[in-house]
Amino acid sequence: MRAARWGLAMVMLATAVVAGCQSGDTVLTQAEYVEQGNAICTSMNESIMAAAMEQGGEGPPSGPEGEALFQTIMTNSEGAMDDLDALAGPDDMNAEMDAILAEARTIKTAVEAEGAEPFFASADDPWEAINPRFEAMGLSACAEGGPE
Repeated sequence: MRAARWGLAMVMLATAVVAGCQSGDTVLTQAEYVEQGNAICTSMNESIMAAAMEQGGEGPPSGPEGEALFQTIMTNSEGAMDDLDALAGPDDMNAEMDAILAEARTIKTAVEAEGAEPFFASADDPWEAINPRFEAMGLSACAEGGPE
């Protein structure tokens, strides 16, 4: 009898845990998705800008300072991509975000492989090609360039 109660208690606990996890998978409305996506990118942009300002903001950074800023940009970009990927919105928005993030990660991998010096030596935004797609989704903060 004691084993039966223990088994029943474990089943009830497992059911409660599963139900609790499922209630956290709320699908956002389009407006909520856009609001949260822009908040993610605004936070990323502000973090990168703060790090760039610490470098003095005069000319492209180089040496250890440039490498540190480059790593900050890469880390913040990856974090924002992960956070955007975690948003659960309408199916069409999820599908478009999946496609954008796949391209963004490919670009990031290429940028990381080239390193800090070429990144800062170029005035081009490596993610420029996907910015219109962010804009079309209403994620204007995600389409903004980094430190200039």
